Amino acid sequence: MDQDPIRDALRIALGRQYEVSHLLGRGGMGAVYLAHETALERDVAIKVLQTGHAASQKERERFRREARTAARLSHPNIVPLHTFAEVDETSFFVMGYVRGESLSSRIKRLGRLDQEEARKILIEISEALEYAHKLGIVHRDIKPDNVLIDDETGRAMLTDFGVSKVVGAGETMTAEGSLIGTPHYMSPEQAEGKREIDHRSDLYSLGVMAYVMLSGRLPFDGQTVGDQLVQRITRDAPPLKDVARDVDDDLASAVMRCLSREPQARWETAGALRAAITDDGEAPPALEGLNRLAYMAIACLIAVGWFALWWFGGGDRTNYALPVVAGVTVAFMAFTFLLVLAAKSIDARRSGFDSARILREILRQPAWWIGPYPRRFRVRGDVWDRLPPHLKRARTSMLLWIVASLLMLVPAFILTELHVRMAVTVTLLGLCAATFVYALIAMGQWERWARRTGLSDPHLRAHMTGAPASKRSFWSKPEVARLLVTPASTRLVGDSPSAVASGLESLARSAEGATRELALRAASLGRGLVSAIVALETDIALLRSAMEPGEVQRLAAKLEALPPSGADDVRLMLKKQLDIAQDVERRLEDASARRRKRLELLHDLWEEATQHDRAGADVRVAALCDRIAAEIGSDTTQVSADIPTIKR
Repeated sequence: MDQDPIRDALRIALGRQYEVSHLLGRGGMGAVYLAHETALERDVAIKVLQTGHAASQKERERFRREARTAARLSHPNIVPLHTFAEVDETSFFVMGYVRGESLSSRIKRLGRLDQEEARKILIEISEALEYAHKLGIVHRDIKPDNVLIDDETGRAMLTDFGVSKVVGAGETMTAEGSLIGTPHYMSPEQAEGKREIDHRSDLYSLGVMAYVMLSGRLPFDGQTVGDQLVQRITRDAPPLKDVARDVDDDLASAVMRCLSREPQARWETAGALRAAITDDGEAPPALEGLNRLAYMAIACLIAVGWFALWWFGGGDRTNYALPVVAGVTVAFMAFTFLLVLAAKSIDARRSGFDSARILREILRQPAWWIGPYPRRFRVRGDVWDRLPPHLKRARTSMLLWIVASLLMLVPAFILTELHVRMAVTVTLLGLCAATFVYALIAMGQWERWARRTGLSDPHLRAHMTGAPASKRSFWSKPEVARLLVTPASTRLVGDSPSAVASGLESLARSAEGATRELALRAASLGRGLVSAIVALETDIALLRSAMEPGEVQRLAAKLEALPPSGADDVRLMLKKQLDIAQDVERRLEDASARRRKRLELLHDLWEEATQHDRAGADVRVAALCDRIAAEIGSDTTQVSADIPTIKR
């Protein structure tokens, strides 16, 4: 393999504490490597500055400043810094490793993101920026490359504070007129080279990133970078709704406010942006109150129904004046609520809301609801589908027990015949007891599963049982979010190896009983296949860089064009170059074939793992796991070792 002086210097500096695996990415100042910390048995990412005299004193100071800035930040949506060190001429710091992909890779793979996924990412990065800005830190380089998406939790994490600025600290590495950041995502004030850049510059860059997530294109499309910079200084960005008509009005409006040319016209803080795009159950002014009116009308209609059952079911009519008055009053209240509801619905139609939107608001999920709810009427961000199966059963059993307990009131208020009342009471008592036992069993299973998966805090387990599934602030906590699963019936977000491996891990977390061990093995082998695929992709990239396309044909043509006599030295040189090119081409084909095979195995494993309800599925998964284990175990060669250089 080609020599990598940065990696070699890093291995010497690290000693035996870390085992450096492979390159994750390379930038202008250095590179990031995946490593394994042997003492704590965890994967980490190590960012190392280029070694020797290639790194200037200015770059070293900037690298130290990035480490100092990152060390101050501790937030679930910011990649953590573990340690920083300088050994001889090697400067590096150790960060948490985010197993997943960058937002840039996801956008390239999908073209544009689903707006709910984009909204979630925007909310999480806004929370990270709100935290950093409160500490006086301005990132100054918000872009998709600096946002990592964790495969396990789906959490977006901000990284790379290399060009950040600490407001009021007197630190600066730039002069007036210099450009700091990435041109495509710069704010107008950054494009003008101003030194006084505050937190609102980050909000502009965040708006550009959101625009790309939702539309698949940049807001400015100049021929050159210079054209784009001039455009953002002199022109407003095209409305997001013009290029992505399906984006919700509130989200499009929030993004466009971020893209205001004047900082004063943008959101005051990242927290204000987050609040504006978070669906916390608040309705637009024209729809406000429809939900409450609907549920009050339903409650009154239920009360009228109970009265009707009492009246027509043989209730005691010797003293019926008070019940009749109460029934008529409640019926009048129900009619009033329905009348007001109809009037407000008509006003909402006149304000531009269609019937489907009005109906969704009328039947929208109550903020306190803890059980299943029709998907169409759920609050945005509801995590019911991602709750662990044990927790779903526990919540459902609790609701069933409450309903059964309420039904116990039926014989007391409606039935008058003693023998009928006794029969119904005994039946309902048996139903109530059965649901109570089921609730106890379900709660016990949930408690055991939660403890087994590492959730040792009983207070947190209790909150997970009772917290509404739409309460975003609770379910986004890292210790809670890691327990959420992706249902096997859902489609993978793309078909990348990391997405498939993430799906297998979600299946393993939701598995139970005898299939759990097999699911865990499948998830482990899935991660192994992904590592093998990543290594092969690195090899393929190196092999392709060793020669240009058509190199074999070009050398063969040159060799054939030589005269039959003479030019022996040239013929010998071309023959050697042709042999090398053919060897590289053969190794490239071999690596590509092995990569295809591993991709097929990974997708076959996913297909079989999601068919757990079919006969013989477990047997097929076990056989496939054995085949994958043998395939990975036999893969000891490295196709890119000692790649020769082809002279041209």
